[in-house]
Amino acid sequence: MGVKNLTKQLKAFNKVGDSLLKENITDDKNAPAIVPNPDVTKKRIGVDASVILHKALHNIESAREFQCIPKIPITKIDTACIKLINIARRANIELVICTDGAHHMFKGSVDAHRKKDRNNSQLLLNEIFQRQDLDNDAIEEADKLMKKAAHVTEEILSQAIDIFRQNNIEVYGAPYEADFQLVEWENSGFTHGTISIDSDIFLLGSKMLIDSLNVEKLGNCFIYKRDDIMSTDTFAPGSSLWTNDDFLVYCGLQGCDWIKRLHGLKQKRIEEFMRYWVVCVDNSSRVKLLDELALEIKTQINARTFTSNAKASKESDIEHCDKFSIRFLTYLQLARHAPVIKVVDGKHIVAPLNNIDGSSSWKELLHGFDPMVGFYDCNDVKDFYVMRRWARTKQPLRRLRRPVDPIDDGNTLPHKSIINFCKVPPEILPTNALIEWLSYHGIPVPKAEKRQEVLRKVKLAIACEHPLDRAKIRTDENITTNSYVSWEHIAGVSKVLWSANADQILSFIREGIRPVDDEYLDTIFGTGKNGIRLRALKRFNSGSLDINSLRIGKAVVEGEGGCPVTIIEIKCTPSMKSEVYGSCLVFQNDGTYLNNKSKCDCPNGWLFCSHSLAVFLLFRVMQLKDSWGIKDLLDVMPQPIKTLQNLPIAAKMVLTGSTPEETKAIGRQIAKEVPGYSAKDDNTRIETDAVEETEAIYADLSIQNKAKSIKLCDKVDAFIGSSKQAQRVDANSATEGNGEEINKLKSKKRKGQKKARKVTTDDVKQYNESLLDTKQDATRRCATLLRHNRLHRLMKEGLISSDNSLSYHLNHFSDDRNKELEEKRSEANTDDLPPDEPDMAFLADYFAAI
Repeated sequence: MGVKNLTKQLKAFNKVGDSLLKENITDDKNAPAIVPNPDVTKKRIGVDASVILHKALHNIESAREFQCIPKIPITKIDTACIKLINIARRANIELVICTDGAHHMFKGSVDAHRKKDRNNSQLLLNEIFQRQDLDNDAIEEADKLMKKAAHVTEEILSQAIDIFRQNNIEVYGAPYEADFQLVEWENSGFTHGTISIDSDIFLLGSKMLIDSLNVEKLGNCFIYKRDDIMSTDTFAPGSSLWTNDDFLVYCGLQGCDWIKRLHGLKQKRIEEFMRYWVVCVDNSSRVKLLDELALEIKTQINARTFTSNAKASKESDIEHCDKFSIRFLTYLQLARHAPVIKVVDGKHIVAPLNNIDGSSSWKELLHGFDPMVGFYDCNDVKDFYVMRRWARTKQPLRRLRRPVDPIDDGNTLPHKSIINFCKVPPEILPTNALIEWLSYHGIPVPKAEKRQEVLRKVKLAIACEHPLDRAKIRTDENITTNSYVSWEHIAGVSKVLWSANADQILSFIREGIRPVDDEYLDTIFGTGKNGIRLRALKRFNSGSLDINSLRIGKAVVEGEGGCPVTIIEIKCTPSMKSEVYGSCLVFQNDGTYLNNKSKCDCPNGWLFCSHSLAVFLLFRVMQLKDSWGIKDLLDVMPQPIKTLQNLPIAAKMVLTGSTPEETKAIGRQIAKEVPGYSAKDDNTRIETDAVEETEAIYADLSIQNKAKSIKLCDKVDAFIGSSKQAQRVDANSATEGNGEEINKLKSKKRKGQKKARKVTTDDVKQYNESLLDTKQDATRRCATLLRHNRLHRLMKEGLISSDNSLSYHLNHFSDDRNKELEEKRSEANTDDLPPDEPDMAFLADYFAAI
C-alpha cells in the first residue's frame, strides 16, 4: 500500500518523469541513438520481488492460470522477469533481487484483511465454477474475483527466483519485509537505489527510488533522489528543514502499512501538527501532542451520525484514537530499527536497521514484538539470506511439481497436459493453457486460433474423453504449442516422401491394411455415432472425395521407434461453399491404423469426423473391386465437388438477360443434380458444415444408451451394386480381351436410341474449349490483348462495373498482358488491330444516355 498521498507528492516534484534509457542528442552520426541514463548506469539496483510478482498476477490471463488445477506456471511471471532483466542489461544496471520473509505483528491486520478478501473471493469463485452453463455475465464476475483471489505463493516465488538465477541475477531473502532489507542495502553501499512502487521504501530512508518502472521500450519511470527532494518544501511548508525522524512522523500521520491514519484527519491539520512537532524538545511534549490530536479526532467522530452498518467502523476508529500515541511511537521505533540481515565479522545475523541507543532492548522498543523469534536457534542466518530456506516457513521454498500421471503414480506429466475441468470449467481458463492441453491430447491448433473455436474443441474433446497423446509426451517432455500448420510440424521427425503413383496407392490399400468392414470401422471410430456415420456416407456418395488428389507418403514420426509409417492423403470438399479439407490417414508397417497420428484439416479432424470415415468407405470399394484402376473409380464415383467448381463457363451462358427468378430456378435445378451446390443469392462462404458436424458429434455423444452402429459397408456395397457405371466397368474388366468388338456392338445398338449417355466433366471442358480458337495467330492474339486492355480501362474509369472476378483477372495479369502485347505486336498486322485506347468521351456519353 505504501504511504498515503506520498507518491502523489513525489510525482509533483518530478512531473516530467525519467527513463532508464535516453535518446542520445548529439551531432555525432556514429554515436548510438539510445544511451543509458547516467543516474543509474553502472550501478547496483535492488528490486522488491513482490512488486514485480504482484503486478504480473494482476493480469487477467495470470489470474486465470492461477485457478488451474493442477497448478501450472504463470506465464506472465516469466515474461515480467525476463523483460526486467533485458531493460536492466540495456541500461547497464546490475540487479539484486530481494524477497519478503516472515510476517510481523505490525502488518498483521493488513495481511489478515488481504487473506480474508482472497478467501472470500475464492469461495464465490468456487460457487460460479459449479454452475452448469457460464454466460458472459458469470465469466465477467469471475474475472473480477479471480484478480482478487490471485496471490504470490511459494511456487510462484520459486518460479521467479529460478528465472533470475538462470540469468545470473543475485537473489537474497529478507528476514521480514523486503523493504527493510532494501534500505539496509542502500545504507551499507551494497546497492545504490531501489526499484519499487511501494513508497514505504522512501519513508525508511531510500536514497534513490525508481518508481513505476515500465519495462517496455526506454524503461520509463520516476527517479526520486532523496537529497534533492528533502532539500525542498515538497511535502509541507518548512519540510526542507525536517530531519529523517520528522519525515517518519509526517508519513505516519499520512498512514501506511504499519500505522493507520486517524479517521478524518485532514492534510492541513497534519501540516499544522508538524509545525508544533519540530519545535518540541522532549518526548513528553511529543506524546502530549499525539494525545491531543487523537482526542480531537475522537471528538469529531463522536459528533458524527453513523448508520447501523457503520457502527463497527466507528468503534474501530475510536479504539484507534484511544491507543494512537502508543501505536504511533511503536511505529516510529519499527521504522528506525526494522529487522534486517547484516554481515558482522563474516557472520550473517538478524539486526536492527539502525543501531539502538540506550539501555532498552529491541523487544521493549517494539512493545513486545521480538524480531529474533524464529531465529534464536540459528547460529548463522545465511541459509535464509541466500534462500536455501525461506524465513516465513523456515523450510526450503516449495517448488511447483509436475502433475502425477493418473494411471501411473510413478510417472509425471508436463504442466497443462492434464486439467481438472470438473473443478475449473474451460471457459475460465486462459486460451494458451487450453491450446497446450489440446496439443498434449493430439489436437494441436494454431496459436492465433480464436478463443471460441479453442473452447469448442476443448469441450468436444472432454465430451469424447479424448486421451493423452502419451507417445509424444514420452519423447519430448518440454513440448509446447508455438504454432501449427501441417501434419509434418506436429508428428513428423523426417520429411514426408510423397508419391501420386496410382498403382502404389491401390496396392497398399488392398494389400497393406486390414479389409475394411463394419467391425473394423467400430474399432477405429467406436460403436454408435450414427450421426457422423450418415454424414460420412453422404461424403462418400455425393462427390466430396477428390480421387485425383490421392497420394501416398512415407515418413518417420514421433513415438514409433524410428520405424517409418505410411500416410494416405486425399482432399475432401463437404460442399460448394466450404473449404477443402485434407484428410491424412496414417498406418504402421503392419497396416495398423494410427488414430493419434492421423488427422483431417476440418475443425474436428483431431477427434473423429465424417471426412476421415468417408475415406475408409472409399478404401472398401478399392478392396472389393480389386480389378479397378483409378480411372475406373473416377468413372464410377460421383464427380468431385471441387472439379465442378473449377469448370470454365462460356461467356455467352453468363452474359444474358436472364431475370433473378430465372437464375434462382436454374440454381435450384442445379442444386438437385450437383451435391453440395447452393442456390442462394449471395456468394459468401457459409461454414455450415463445421457447425453441423459438431452438432452431430454432440448429438451422438449425448445418447446415453449406446446405439447400434449403422452398417455402412452394406450401404456402400448397395451403392456400388446399383451403379450402372460400375456394372459397365465390371463388364469391361471381364471382357478386356474382346473389348474393341464389344464396344462396336454397343455403339451400333445405341444408334437408334434417343437417350443421351452420361455427360462427364471432360465433355464440358471439351465443349468449352471448342468455343475458343486456341490457335490464334499474332494479329488475333494482339487484338484479344488490346480488347482486354480496353475492358480494363473501362472498369478503372467506372464506366462499367468492376465488381466481378473478371476485374480481378484483368488487374492481376495487367503487366503480363502488356509484356506479351509488346512481343506479339511486331509479328502482327497493325492495320487489322483496334485502337489502343477506347474513345472515352463517346463511351461516357453513350453510357449516360442508356
